[in-house]
Amino acid sequence: MAQTLSNLCGQVAQYLDDAGGARYSEGVRTAGVRLALGEYNLLQAALGQPAAALAGLDGALETSLADQHESLLVEGAAGYAAALREAGRGEICGLGRPDLELMAAWSSRRLAAFRQMLEEVQQELERQRLAGLRSASTGTTSPVGWPVDEWDGQP
Repeated sequence: MAQTLSNLCGQVAQYLDDAGGARYSEGVRTAGVRLALGEYNLLQAALGQPAAALAGLDGALETSLADQHESLLVEGAAGYAAALREAGRGEICGLGRPDLELMAAWSSRRLAAFRQMLEEVQQELERQRLAGLRSASTGTTSPVGWPVDEWDGQP
C-alpha cells in the first residue's frame, strides 16, 4: 500500500506513544514529516535522484517515497516532532526544566539515528550508481571490471 501523509502521521504518533494525539498535534507531526522529507530530499538531490513526494503533503497526489525508506522517515519525523514540541514548551514553561532536557536529549538521539540512516541510504545509492557505471562500461549486467583498450586485448 502506498504511504500517505495521514498513514505516516499515524505511524509517527505510535512511535511517539501518542496514538490519541494528546501530546503531539497533527500539525506538529505533519511539520515533523515535512522536515524529515525535506532533509531526505536534500540527500536525493545531492545524489542526482528525483525528490520524493508524499501523497497529502503540500499538494502531492501520489507518493514516490521508496517503500524501504518509510521507517527512516518515521524516525526523522518523530525526532523533529519532539524537537518542535520541546521548543514550544520551552517558550511556555521556561528553559532548564529536567523534562525539557530529557525531551531534547531524546529528540537529538532520534535525529542522530535518522541522519545515520540517511548516511546508509547515501552509501547504498552510491554503491548502486558505481555498479551501474561498471555494468555500462563492460556491456554486462554484472560489475565484472573495466573495459580494455582495443590495442591491449587483455581483460
